[in-house]
Amino acid sequence: MFDSLRARLARRWRARSMTRRLRELDRLDRSHGLGVPTGRPAAQKKPRRQSNGTLPGLLVAGIIVAGVVAFSPGDTTGSLRSLIGWGPERLGAPPQVAHGEGTFTFMQTQRNSREPVSYDPCKRIEYVINPEGGPDNYRELVDTAVRHTSEATGFRFEFQGTSDRRDWEIGGIRGRNDPVLVGWATAEEYDRLSGDVAGVGGSLAVRDGTTTTLHYTTGRVVLDVDAFEDLDTMREGALLGQAIVDHEFAHLVGLDHVQDARELMNAENLGVTTYGPGDREGLAALGGVPCT
Repeated sequence: MFDSLRARLARRWRARSMTRRLRELDRLDRSHGLGVPTGRPAAQKKPRRQSNGTLPGLLVAGIIVAGVVAFSPGDTTGSLRSLIGWGPERLGAPPQVAHGEGTFTFMQTQRNSREPVSYDPCKRIEYVINPEGGPDNYRELVDTAVRHTSEATGFRFEFQGTSDRRDWEIGGIRGRNDPVLVGWATAEEYDRLSGDVAGVGGSLAVRDGTTTTLHYTTGRVVLDVDAFEDLDTMREGALLGQAIVDHEFAHLVGLDHVQDARELMNAENLGVTTYGPGDREGLAALGGVPCT
C-alpha cells in the first residue's frame, strides 16, 4: 500500500516539476529569443604496427597542474538544456576496446575515486602551434597526433592557427581557457627538456567552484628541438618522431607513464610506435567521462 502511494506521489511530483520547468523555459525563451517551441521541447538529434626501430636514450615526460578553482558561468543554452533535463551533447564517442589486456594509468584521478581527470567531451579542444624550431613537417606531425588521439578518445580538436606564444610552463598558465600550445623548444629555454627528454606534455586541471570534480581546460605539448634534428639522421626517424608526438598528446589528455614495454606510454621508448592495448583502454576511458 505504502509503495503504491509513494509511486503515485512520485508521478504527481514529476508532472508538477515538468510543468514548472516548461513554464520557466517559456519565460527564458521570451527573454532570450531562443525560439524553442513553447510547452514542447525541441527534438534533440543524437550525436552521431609496431616498428622494430629503436630510440635509445630518449625519454618522454608528462606534467600536470591541478587544484586551480575557476568560476565559469554557463551559457544560456546550457542552462536551458539543464532546465528541461537534457545534458550537453557529446561531440564524439570513444571506441570499443578490449579490457585488461594491457597497462595504463592516469595523470590524475578524481578525489576518492578511480575516475580520471579529463577534458570535457562535449567541448572542442582548441590548440595552436608555434612552429619555431620544429621540423619541416611539423604540421603533419601534429595533425596526425590529433587524429590518433581523437580516434582513441572521441575528443574533437580544433586548430586555431599558428602562434608566437612560448609560455611553456603549465604552472604559469593564466588563461585557463586559452588554446593548448604545441611547439618545439630547447633545454636552455625550457629546462624540463634537459637530459634525454624528447618531449613534455600535460594539462591544467580546474574545477568550476560548484563541485569537487576536476577537468582539464588547456595544456602544453613541448617537443625537443635537438631530438627531432637527430631523428632526421635515423632510418626510422619519421615513425619515431610521430610516436613521440602521439605520446605527448596522450599525456595532454590525461595518460601517465607505465612500466610496460608493450605500451607507447612506457617512459623510455624502445621502439613502440603505436598505442598498445593498455594505452587504448586508458584513452577510451578518458574520452568516456561525463560532460561537465
